[in-house]
Order: sequence, then C-alpha cells, then structure tokens
Amino acid sequence: MRYAAYITAAVLGVACAALVIVFCAYAYAWWIIAVALAVVIFIPVGSWLHELGHKFFGAMAHVKTRMHYSVFGSTYCDVWTDRSKGLRSRLAATALGGPVINLLFIILGIIALCVHAVPVCISFVLPASVYLFVLNVFPCTLGDGDTDGMVALGLIRMDDEAKVTLAVMAVQADVESGTPLSEIQRERLEDLPQIQEDSPAYIALLQLKEQYYAAAGDADAAAKCRERLDGLKEYVEE
Repeated sequence: MRYAAYITAAVLGVACAALVIVFCAYAYAWWIIAVALAVVIFIPVGSWLHELGHKFFGAMAHVKTRMHYSVFGSTYCDVWTDRSKGLRSRLAATALGGPVINLLFIILGIIALCVHAVPVCISFVLPASVYLFVLNVFPCTLGDGDTDGMVALGLIRMDDEAKVTLAVMAVQADVESGTPLSEIQRERLEDLPQIQEDSPAYIALLQLKEQYYAAAGDADAAAKCRERLDGLKEYVEE
C-alpha cells in the first residue's frame, strides 16, 4: 500500500505539472520556462497549505496545533487540546483538514486553467496539491508516520492505536484544563491495548506514564518507564 501511494501520487502529480506547463505554453509561449520554475517553487507552498489545513480545521474543532514546517524536509503538526469531550470526532476532523485544503486548491487550480477571469498562477500549486492529496488519503503508514487517511480510518474503526492515542490525549486535556496529573485515575493509563512499541502513540503513553508515576510518588514505576524510553530513544522525538 505504501508504494502504491507514492507511485500513484507521483504519477498524478507529474501529470498535473505537465498539464499546467502545456496549457501555459499554448497560452503564453516563451513564459513556459518561468511557469515550469513556478510549478517547482510552489511544491513547498502546497505542503504549507496542507499543514495550514490541519491548523485551520483543528482551530474549528478546538484542537491546538503547532506546525513544524521544512521547505525540503518532513512537515507535520503536533496536536493537543484542553477538551476531552468529543475528542475522537475532533481529531478526525483535524486529520482530514490537510487533504480537504489540498482538494480545495485542486478545484481552484482546475478552474484557473479553464476560466480566463481567474489568475492562472493559482494553477501553479495544482501539481503539489494533487500529490499531497492522493498521498495522504491513502490509508497506510509511510516512512515518517501514518497518513492522514490512516489516522482518520483508525479513529473511525477505533483500532488499538486510536484507543491509546485518545486515552493519552484525554488525560493530557484534563491536565491542561486544571486537573492535577496525580489525581488522574491510574487505570486510564494502564487498562489499554498493547500496541507496537515503536509507534508514536506508545511513546506518548510511556512518556505520560513516567510523568504520572513521578507525580503520584511511584518512583520505581517511573524509573521503569524511563528505562523503556531509553531503549526506544531512536523513535523518540527530541
């Protein structure tokens, strides 16, 4: 599935780039060189718009986001909230915000190619938008984590990783809203499914457990969590 996502997204993205360049070559002749350069330059713009979609939909769903943007590297958003109510649907909306914004710019890009009254420069972001939309709606795990489609599907199905993610974020939301960590019910962090230890959800759970046990005065349990985290430090974000 992962390779199918990459190949399908790349093929459609290149096809859209060729469409934009050919259209502009027909309409603007020698400006084709500048158009080709603009299509390449707009690739990071498409990525920025994707993360902005997460941020915008997250704001509407009362989910806070912090964008980590890199022009040439991996771009993603951290998410957290101070409201545990309705967390499942709010996280799903936030996850799908990126692809929805990409889809919006796909539609605008096509309109820009078809309607003379619309600035053609809007179509420059079309190839990147197509690539990111297709790549992220595939429900699979890529090299840098689950796609948005995979996250949303997991939340809909309520698979084990989604259950752990929701449990961690619900506890963090309660703490964010003023509940002392030491007063959180212990079973909320312990009565959870076993998931892969290199997954972001498991790492987040271990980190929260360490903080919880330390706050509750259980030094031995906190030390065990720290020891396990040290063994998984290649998967832990700094």
